[in-house]
Amino acid sequence: MKKAITLIAILNFGIFSLSLNIGCGSTKSTTAESNLPKIDMMEMMQNERLSMTKGENDKIIWLFDGKPYTGYIYGEQRGKKIEGEFKNGLEHGSQKEWHDNGQLKKERVYDNGTKVSTKTWDKDGKVTSDIKH
Repeated sequence: MKKAITLIAILNFGIFSLSLNIGCGSTKSTTAESNLPKIDMMEMMQNERLSMTKGENDKIIWLFDGKPYTGYIYGEQRGKKIEGEFKNGLEHGSQKEWHDNGQLKKERVYDNGTKVSTKTWDKDGKVTSDIKH
């Protein structure tokens, strides 16, 4: 069941890879709260430090060492660079994905687990959609 929830969350969330980046160099953050922890999702999942569970309204809650995670994630999913922010285990703030050429591909903005907007760009940087939810 835990593996099924994990797989569903990764597929639905369009997520990345995560690994602890505390004391191992730094990854530049795109938000003002750069003092929050940064983790690489896949490494922490493989080490069983990161897991997911369903919360209210079927929202996925991300747990790090059994507690709702607040901080940033980064990594790669299917070869694409990704990063995002979580607050109390929920997607909160910006979740970004890039094209292979480094151009921003997609940015989703969340407010405590609720999607607020989605904007996408093509490989040349042209906006292809801008949706307010």
